[in-house]
Amino acid sequence: MVLSENIGSYPAGETASAAVNPKTYAVLVISVPVDELDSTLDELQPLGTVLARHSETQNVTADYVDVQARVTSMKKSVARVQDLIDKTSDIDQLVRLEQELAARQADLESMEAQLANLDRQTARSPITVNLTTDPALVTSSTTPAEGFTGGLAKGWKAFVASVVALMTVLGAVLPFALLIAVLAAPAMWLWRRSRSRRTPAREYAAPKTEKTSAGT
Repeated sequence: MVLSENIGSYPAGETASAAVNPKTYAVLVISVPVDELDSTLDELQPLGTVLARHSETQNVTADYVDVQARVTSMKKSVARVQDLIDKTSDIDQLVRLEQELAARQADLESMEAQLANLDRQTARSPITVNLTTDPALVTSSTTPAEGFTGGLAKGWKAFVASVVALMTVLGAVLPFALLIAVLAAPAMWLWRRSRSRRTPAREYAAPKTEKTSAGT
């Protein structure tokens, strides 16, 4: 069963170009029974070159159990109100009970619709298929760059990644470094001033000279 088809727009993240256009690109979303998921994927694979394949499982067990319990409880509530309607003979009370019954039946129908939707989700699996008929797109996506150009591109990517990582570390450390510098500057000034006061002044005396007289 086809859930949706998108023929006439561009893939996500792409811009209009001569290579990617409505004639060369399409997106199909199909739904298959859960027990036929693997066999369907195997049947789709020979249609062309598979560039990427991604699978994801969504657990709806908790939601299903919760809605199922609410449906059971609401059915009992509706039955109790219906039983009161059958037993009452008071007109005013009968009107109020019928209004309450209508409200509870509406809630019950909403919960049953949610439960049916969960049943469909657990019974079938959607498959999104991205198709292209342009060989250039397949070649550019599957053939990596080699030689000097490929090495230069890989080296530039590695350099950019290193610069980004370095700037990230500097950006994270810089605020703390500035805070430490602001707090440490007054402490260093006080320490140097206290040290200069404790250092005794040194006095230097000129050396004494002795006079000697020679007798004749």
